[in-house]
Amino acid sequence: MDDKTLETLGAISAATVTMQLLKRGIRNISMAGVRPLNDPPQPLVGPAYTLRYVPLREDLSVPEVLGQPDYPPRLAIEQAPEGSVLVIDGRGIADIAVVGDLLVERLKIRGVAGLVSDGGVRDCAEALAVGLALYAAGPAAPASVAGHAAADIETPIACGGVAVFPGFNLVFFRNDGVTFGLLGGAPWWSLVLLALGICVWLAFMLVRTSSRVEAIAYGAIIGGALGNILDRLRYRAVTDFLDFYIGTAHWPAFNMADVFVVGGVMLLLIAPWVGARLQTDS
Repeated sequence: MDDKTLETLGAISAATVTMQLLKRGIRNISMAGVRPLNDPPQPLVGPAYTLRYVPLREDLSVPEVLGQPDYPPRLAIEQAPEGSVLVIDGRGIADIAVVGDLLVERLKIRGVAGLVSDGGVRDCAEALAVGLALYAAGPAAPASVAGHAAADIETPIACGGVAVFPGFNLVFFRNDGVTFGLLGGAPWWSLVLLALGICVWLAFMLVRTSSRVEAIAYGAIIGGALGNILDRLRYRAVTDFLDFYIGTAHWPAFNMADVFVVGGVMLLLIAPWVGARLQTDS
């Protein structure tokens, strides 16, 4: 997620974000039992870094695990990237804490944007004094080992009934260039003409080919290119919304039309091998 997108999201209301997600068919977006603890509430935007708890197991949920270097909460606190949001699956249990003031202070020092959980926060007054954006179920006295076992980090979790997937964001980005932002700043109409010219050439190749694999590849590329052309005619840019990342390293945002274009190109490259295998099998 680039800085411009973060700045834009931070400046708009939750109601606006919710409505835009609803228009795009994403409906399960409200975390039940999660509320802002800061007064006034602090806006919180950033990529998710996840920590998952599971039900208590007596041999694992003991105070001794808290000091182990591979204890998942410790790893999450130390590995969550700067600017990320630590999202903790507290199993919706409000009266068991998933963090306390010392861990919140460590997150603040490391530059983490904030914390979201459907569990509780221990030493809540002291945690709030740190100044980190906190969204949770509320204050809680018992430590996590009183009812949870820490399972893992950076895996899909549920928080307040909402699925949270680390390594993937839905973003909104207008790309005035081509794939990966190349040729950015070029006149939009020149890119439309370039794409149309390529589509005409690919259509000619599609008509001439006798290979079904190549035909599928040409069709995928043409379909993806036409989708991006329609976007460019309407908005003078292409709308990218899929953002995959590992830690702080983000792959350039893309859309489904790009998937067809890149997939078609890859299929075209391996078409001779695939075609030979199909002939051998037949």
